[in-house]
Amino acid sequence: MPRKFEKFVFDANFFICMLQIKARKILDNLNIVAQDLGYQYFISEVVLNEIKAPHTFKDKLRTIVNVEKVSLNEINDIKNDLSDYNIRFPAQDPDLSLVYIGKKLLERDDTLLTHLVTDDFKLVKNTGLLYKGKINSLSLSSFILKLQKLTTNSKMRKYFNNLWKRSLNYTLSYMIERSKIYPAEQKITWIIEKAVAVTENSILTRDVELENPNIGVRFEVGAFKYVEEINIAEKYITNQNLPQSEEEMIVGIIKFLENLKISREYVTRAREAIIKSETKEAVKFLKKGNGFLTSLLQVAAGQLSKIK
Repeated sequence: MPRKFEKFVFDANFFICMLQIKARKILDNLNIVAQDLGYQYFISEVVLNEIKAPHTFKDKLRTIVNVEKVSLNEINDIKNDLSDYNIRFPAQDPDLSLVYIGKKLLERDDTLLTHLVTDDFKLVKNTGLLYKGKINSLSLSSFILKLQKLTTNSKMRKYFNNLWKRSLNYTLSYMIERSKIYPAEQKITWIIEKAVAVTENSILTRDVELENPNIGVRFEVGAFKYVEEINIAEKYITNQNLPQSEEEMIVGIIKFLENLKISREYVTRAREAIIKSETKEAVKFLKKGNGFLTSLLQVAAGQLSKIK
């Protein structure tokens, strides 16, 4: 039996995206990765009902994802908690049912990492208010990137790498199309930064697992070990002058940092284009930024090979 390292609570938009981009065998492959990495998946009954899909798809989903019933009273409990933060217009009731599931998972075992997989920015902000540092939010593409980086199955790495590019392209295109209705710049920045965070953390995490496989996955341990290098890397990315002694400490990841720096520059240009309502320019910059993120991922994979 695999150890239960992490738990993931899905919003409907993940499966809607998978259906839209026609992700082949997505449920089968999610199950393969879950068994490989010891993951558990969750969704609420009310959110499952929001997914417009054939009965065969939903029936199979129920065999892979734990479907939880959440009552209106339990959703109201979350609303009451949010009212303490003066939130008058929280996320919709079905979305808040996912927050309640996250809350119950923490109550069962708060030592395991719990993630919320969603591209709903209001839901992310509501969850962050109540459970900052306890429930981690992942964008759809960042979740897929996480699977791609951590699975030990070579076929799954190839599958999820392709799926990551397609899902990110779908999400960004959808947001750009709706940017005149809903401001997209902050959400785009969040999605890109989540992808970058997954890439950075996976290097640290894998190193921790190799040193002590019994402690489980805790990003904080790796981050603490490399805190000096991380601070130097941040200075490098923001174009601050570094003394030679500090440059020598990050020489092994310079290519990684260069791609990270360039991808962030393209995101900045995309945000400026969105503000000016230059949709085509925004899409162009985002695609270029995505290309450099892909290069960043390949460099990160090379670093993992060295650690192994």
